[in-house]
Amino acid sequence: MINRRKYSDKELDKIISKENIVVLVDSREKANKHITDVFDREGISYRVCTLESGDYSFELKAIPELDIPHTMDFRQDIMIERKNSLDEISGNFTRGRERFNDEFGRAWAVRKYLLIEDGSYEKILKHDYRTEYNSTSFFASLLSFDARYGLRVQFCNKETSAILIYNICKYTLREILK
Repeated sequence: MINRRKYSDKELDKIISKENIVVLVDSREKANKHITDVFDREGISYRVCTLESGDYSFELKAIPELDIPHTMDFRQDIMIERKNSLDEISGNFTRGRERFNDEFGRAWAVRKYLLIEDGSYEKILKHDYRTEYNSTSFFASLLSFDARYGLRVQFCNKETSAILIYNICKYTLREILK
């Protein structure tokens, strides 16, 4: 566990820097080249591995001079499940609902994020997606999963998802250390 000493703002900035945070990418996450390309371009460290739940989490590299003697894994603190569209998530709520329920039910991370690319509540209410899933049921399913599993539903553009993933990890770590 991280030494719970009080870190200065300068020390916190060093700890949560791109050099020390490593985004964990689930090895089963296939259509994510747009994310790893941004990680590469922005100098964000990442490692592909098998995650028990979610598509992304993170670890912190050892920083001995700041009393962090070894790599720390934060999978128990955060999981990010990414969906590439409203079409994909609506399929999870219809054809794959039991599996989707099971995935979030067994996820033991304290903070659970559902990141949906190129979607919004407005698009759901306008039925601006290709599946036949009723927009009222879709809206209710998102809010029900939020209430049931403590999900934080986040919508973003495909172009910003990598930066959002990194920053969710970064600022979660900052809050843990405060």
